[in-house]
Parts: sequence; C-alpha cells; structure tokens
Amino acid sequence: MANTLVRLDRGLANAEWCLNFSDAGVENIPRTASDHCPIIIRFKGIAHNYTINRPFRLLACWFDRHDFNDIVKISWNNSDNLETNLKQCSKKICNWNKVTYGNIFKNKKCILRCLSGIQKAQ
Repeated sequence: MANTLVRLDRGLANAEWCLNFSDAGVENIPRTASDHCPIIIRFKGIAHNYTINRPFRLLACWFDRHDFNDIVKISWNNSDNLETNLKQCSKKICNWNKVTYGNIFKNKKCILRCLSGIQKAQ
C-alpha cells in the first residue's frame, strides 16, 4: 500500500484564542511510527525546561557496561547515611552516563531534524 502523504492533521482555534495567544504556531513534527504527521502547538517566549526536578531513572543498559559497578563502588561511602549516598551515587552515575552515552536528547533532536528534511524532500 502506497503512502498518500496528504496532511489531514490540523490545529483548530477560535478568534478569542488567537488574540490571547498571538505568538502561538502549529508545527508538523516528523512522523516516525505511522503515516500520520503529528502536530505540536509552540508558544514563542515560553521556555521549557524539562530538567527541573526530574527523577533519577536507572537504565537497564547501564548493567551491560563493565565500568558501571566501579562508578557505584567509588561513589558509595558506608560512613554516610542512605540519603547522602543515594544523592552522591546518582550524581556520579548521571555524569558517567553523559560521558559514556552522550546527550541522547540532543542526538534524538538531530535525527528528527534529518528525518524531517528527508520527509520534506519527498
């Protein structure tokens, strides 16, 4: 079955909404798993900071690395309390993750930009 590549997805707003959010815009983002082209509403001037109060997440792929256990052993201090150890350990693991795997969000953004360019070129 061939892709028809027709944009059916739309954003809808009334006049009052447009007056209240005059700096907003609708953006088609690259399709990745479907033939539908997802849309997102962007607001200029509103900063999005997703790193604030982000919980620590343990990733299964870390256990496949030979140096992961060393990071935990080095950062854990038996004379400190549990809370201090967890904070210190998670901080060291996060730094190690950035060095080992890089910024996966930046890499994803770059890949999505490339994908978007390819889709526009088609």
